[in-house]
Amino acid sequence: MICITFGCSAERYLCIPIPFEVKNRKQRYTVALLLCLTLGLAPFVPEPHLFGKVKWVFGGAEGMAPMDWFDLAMHGAPFLYLIYLLMSDLKTGLTASKGKKSA
Repeated sequence: MICITFGCSAERYLCIPIPFEVKNRKQRYTVALLLCLTLGLAPFVPEPHLFGKVKWVFGGAEGMAPMDWFDLAMHGAPFLYLIYLLMSDLKTGLTASKGKKSA
């Protein structure tokens, strides 16, 4: 279960039940890739929504409403999760290799 707190008080929170628990590394990457390919790139025609939003931001973000920023965050979240997984595995691998060399 994932719980998100709102505001300063821990009294306001939203809990979302997750029907499965991602335990191993292969499952984490599979879920991340599926999220990137489905939610991250949807809608697919005429171009993925995320690409259009990133172009808009790099073009100066003129006329972007709060809904557009929220949309960018929602479509970009799966890719940020994938980057987080890659960086954490890289860090864990580097830490493990340092520990083996010093031992």
